[in-house]
Amino acid sequence: MKALHKLAAQRRVYDRLDFWGLEEWQAHVVWTPHSAVLAISNVHGPEQLEADPHVPIAWLRWFSIMDGASASATARATTAHLAETLAERGFRELWCITRRTDWFHDLLPECQFTLVDRLITLQHSGQSPPHATALTQHALLREMRDDDFTQVAAVDCAAFMSSLHYGEAWLRRMHRWSDSFVVAEIEGVVVGYQLTMRYPLHRHMVRLAVHPHAQGRGIGRALLLRELTGAREQRISALSLNVVSSNTRAMQLYRQLGFQVVDTATFIWRKEIS
Repeated sequence: MKALHKLAAQRRVYDRLDFWGLEEWQAHVVWTPHSAVLAISNVHGPEQLEADPHVPIAWLRWFSIMDGASASATARATTAHLAETLAERGFRELWCITRRTDWFHDLLPECQFTLVDRLITLQHSGQSPPHATALTQHALLREMRDDDFTQVAAVDCAAFMSSLHYGEAWLRRMHRWSDSFVVAEIEGVVVGYQLTMRYPLHRHMVRLAVHPHAQGRGIGRALLLRELTGAREQRISALSLNVVSSNTRAMQLYRQLGFQVVDTATFIWRKEIS
């Protein structure tokens, strides 16, 4: 861990570990003489090194190089070595999310990454939300329970493309940090959920998902309105969320409910590794 701590103190550090600590994933770190990089699955926790055969995708979550090393040459060499290591573990694609300020953002094309999409951040600034409409099929909104995780993971898998899917291990970790974790249930079956984090000045909805078989019934809208109402009651001035720019259907819903675009400078990249 001393070497990792040293690299973590360098000037060029990329960190998107979110809900995890670097030390939890140290067995997954890939080293070169001047750098260390970490790419992990969003499906399993730190105990599994190999790829899930159903979702053979890794996300680059942490990347640091020594001060004084060439950024371009080190980034190319490190990501090439990382790709070889991941291929041996059964991974087929490597993804990452960057902002323009991330030290290797402009180097990703050199490292054989392709720009796939953008993340759009929208924000609701506390005005009164519209009244919820009645849900079809008598959907029940309730707080998440410990025995819901398997069903929630199944909803997440069905609602998102495989690269954006979160497995049960990640959902459990996110639950620890969440301020609000609500599921939508129809006849005892979980068909949707939302998960929101609280920060000092606002709340951020990390996840909103409805199973494709249950879409079009107002469930996503109801989950959003519940969170907006709760934020207003707690006098929280803003609720934000992210959506990929290609998801025009979700974007339309958010705009209808009063969300406004506040940021478009987050980029999603992909690299094929075998």
